[in-house]
Amino acid sequence: MLKQTLSELSRLRPFICRGLLGAALLLAVAAVQAGVQMPATSAEGRAEVKLALGIVHKYRELRADCRALPDEQKAMCFYRLKIGNWDYKEAKLILAKHKLI
Repeated sequence: MLKQTLSELSRLRPFICRGLLGAALLLAVAAVQAGVQMPATSAEGRAEVKLALGIVHKYRELRADCRALPDEQKAMCFYRLKIGNWDYKEAKLILAKHKLI
């Protein structure tokens, strides 16, 4: 399953930015693969949706974690969110295109 996930990520490289969320994508994609119902689209479309779901999930998780940090660590955490914001917006557009949000 990990090899399949790596293969999907390498095919989708143009769709993602090499940013903060890149390292978390492997875990996120594997986590959502089992529980998400996809509309009937091409295999590439399904992979794109899985990747987008992972990005949105990890971004929201990081955003919630940032709020709970002490003040001296919040600035760096929100800076990391700013770096990942482009990925998050693109992922939401993909999900909207597939009518999942």
